Amino acid sequence: MTDIRGTWQLNANGSEGTLTIDAVNAQGTVLGSMTFPDAPRIDAVNGTWDDRTGTITFERAIPDNPPQDYVGFLGDNHPDQEIILAGSFTQAGASRPKIGWFAIERR
Repeated sequence: MTDIRGTWQLNANGSEGTLTIDAVNAQGTVLGSMTFPDAPRIDAVNGTWDDRTGTITFERAIPDNPPQDYVGFLGDNHPDQEIILAGSFTQAGASRPKIGWFAIERR
């Protein structure tokens, strides 16, 4: 199984932050958190990882707001140097139906 656990540099719709993937179990359950410098809190991230397709899906819980739903795909440009997840997310009530995001983990 691809090890996606770790700390990722995140860019979600131009907002830079950190995606931390703490655990991925044998069934593909993902647990982690997301933080942004302009929001002094830690938001829980819960989802799934499909190693066969390189697909991650997770929900970011945001206090007093609807959750954001993320889907991303693993890139393999230089896996010995960095790995990249990229995709889109949605949030109820947002003006755009899908918003882009990517995350980089340096090796």
